[in-house]
Amino acid sequence: MIALAALPALAEPVDDDEVEVVVVTGTRTPRRLGDAPVAVEVIDRDAIVASGARDLSELLEQQPGVDVQRGLLGAAVRLRGLEPQHTLLLVDGQRVVGRKDGTVDLSRIPVDQIERVEILKGAASALYGSDAMGGVVQIVTRSAQGPLAADVSARGTAPTGGDANAGLSWSSGDVGIRLDAGWHGSSPWDDDPTDPATTGNALTQGDGAASVDWRAGRDLRLSARGSWSAVDARGVDLGVGGAVLDRRNLTEDGLAQLTADALPDEVTRWKTSVGVSTFRDQYLSDQREAASLDTYQETRELLWQLDSQLDRVMGRHTLTLGAEADHGELRSERLDGGSGRRETGALYVQDEWRMGRQRPFDVVLGLRGDADSWFGGAVVPSVGLRYDPLPRLTLRGSVGSGWRAPSFRELLLSFDNAAVGYRVEGNPDLRPERSTSLAAGVELTASDALALTGNVHTDHLLDLVQIGTLEETPGLVRYGYVNVGEAVTTGVDVGASLDPSRLWSLDLSGSWLHTRDLTADRPLEGRAALRGTVGTTVRAGSVGPSLTGRAMLVGPRPFFVGDDTVDAPAYALVDLRLAQRLARGLDLSVGVDNLADVGDASFLPVQPRLVYAGIDADLGRAP
Repeated sequence: MIALAALPALAEPVDDDEVEVVVVTGTRTPRRLGDAPVAVEVIDRDAIVASGARDLSELLEQQPGVDVQRGLLGAAVRLRGLEPQHTLLLVDGQRVVGRKDGTVDLSRIPVDQIERVEILKGAASALYGSDAMGGVVQIVTRSAQGPLAADVSARGTAPTGGDANAGLSWSSGDVGIRLDAGWHGSSPWDDDPTDPATTGNALTQGDGAASVDWRAGRDLRLSARGSWSAVDARGVDLGVGGAVLDRRNLTEDGLAQLTADALPDEVTRWKTSVGVSTFRDQYLSDQREAASLDTYQETRELLWQLDSQLDRVMGRHTLTLGAEADHGELRSERLDGGSGRRETGALYVQDEWRMGRQRPFDVVLGLRGDADSWFGGAVVPSVGLRYDPLPRLTLRGSVGSGWRAPSFRELLLSFDNAAVGYRVEGNPDLRPERSTSLAAGVELTASDALALTGNVHTDHLLDLVQIGTLEETPGLVRYGYVNVGEAVTTGVDVGASLDPSRLWSLDLSGSWLHTRDLTADRPLEGRAALRGTVGTTVRAGSVGPSLTGRAMLVGPRPFFVGDDTVDAPAYALVDLRLAQRLARGLDLSVGVDNLADVGDASFLPVQPRLVYAGIDADLGRAP
């Protein structure tokens, strides 16, 4: 029974109506969500559709305890108060490339190709290595379901914009194929009409994905997956002396992956995958009625990733052994020498030990060693505990180490902006950032209709990479990256989920966060001490309409402008969505995002109030 619970059969498709959701992020080994020894939050496909979100940033900003930061470089996620570069973003286990100053723009990832999102909060470097100091966000893409199925959706928005998506899924016997394609567009917007600059870009995006799954044998599954997207963003900036600059930014990124997943016996699982991630960024800034400030820059990034993992159940122990090898390249005229490359290798081991029978007590011990061509070795341990003193009560605790290797830009950047009077230089002598994370939590299912959660956590960070002044001379200031930072974050998260009937449900969450930059003796910038979310759905019977409302409440946040501290005001981001099933497989929805029309160009660059109407059609499966 232990083997079957730990290693579900590979070859059989998962029927969400019959079995609980299976997650992989917490331990890198498939686990039913309710049995997972490490806490993982899941946003499933039904919740994705009900949210009305168009991209990953909109989806995550509705999630309790997740802070989505929006700025000039796009939308990025913070977990537990740490920076965006401290959260690792994965797609089917593969790292996503294309960070700009530590930010992966989540708004370039549409939700139409996502089956579910798994969120692991807290240091996870013992399993995932660099960048997982704050946690992991993993996207699991959609795959073929049923003999033949097709789904299409379209949405129009006001102001001008819209989305259209189509998917085709087919499986027969041992082969399954899924194809997806989408188009997304929106007009520019501006929170400060006093100047010609725009706050939000005009966007046009096209994307596509394909997957093939083949059950090559009774206990062997082979799969191939690939995706591609292109985003054309256009906006207007203000330059030196009030110059008006028309900006165009074209980004293209792609993923390809081959995976072999084998179950040679009922207690052993072996999985190997090879993948490549690519990213190309073209930035053009065109000065109106002049050419002195015209610029064109191109950046290309490539990452090859090889993973192999063996899981084996040995009595009350589930042992995991894994190895990784990565090769990365970055080419940009902003880098000293024009390019950089890095090779990394890692070995990791994990032991899940179930100690109890009547009252399960799980201990998860993890250890990972990384070898980096720039930084040498790094060893990070972790310990996780789960205890179920009662059938409906779960207690958890964890302690772990995290680390992040400095990026190519931090190591090699060479950017001279003489027109403004500054130069930014990389530092090849940077040390990796490190952290220690502690957390404890409780989950109580008070009844079939009420679930309660509570968590406390703290993170201590060392050797944070920051920009400091190297030299200041008349007409030129030299800045450079240095290891000077030390910070502490401490927080409490609580949540309640009430679902008394099929006609009504309510979700509440609240978070308190205290942060301190110990080097500068001040709070970390942009973090709110208090945050909360409210979500409710009201249904008018099995065939009537359903109304979903969500509100994110965020308290004041400190920002530092020169020597001054500015507290950005509190705000509430409210979304409403009304859905009606017109016929089997045909749904109509209308909604309003940012109902209160909050936002400003300086501290809250969110899109103004947006009204939309859409239709979703599931063309069903052939008999």
